Amino acid sequence: MFVLMYYKGLLTCDDETCKHTTRSISLWLVGDSERGTVCPNYPRCNGRLLRKYTEADLYKQLSYFCHVFDTVSCIEKVLTNAVFV
Repeated sequence: MFVLMYYKGLLTCDDETCKHTTRSISLWLVGDSERGTVCPNYPRCNGRLLRKYTEADLYKQLSYFCHVFDTVSCIEKVLTNAVFV
């Protein structure tokens, strides 16, 4: 589900009043565009489109799952505790 959410490639406007969401990237630039692309609602909105679910979010989620479901480490802990008990 998390990988699917990443590959959907949704972009959301960072302006709190707009919150426009899209999958298509606008190639239109206004001035010095620092981060993201210009929101399609430009005359009404001065926000930028940013990824809704970033590479960092996906990496953190997958790392968490690897840590939680680390069966090798879990079995090693059980075996070492069983030897000393």
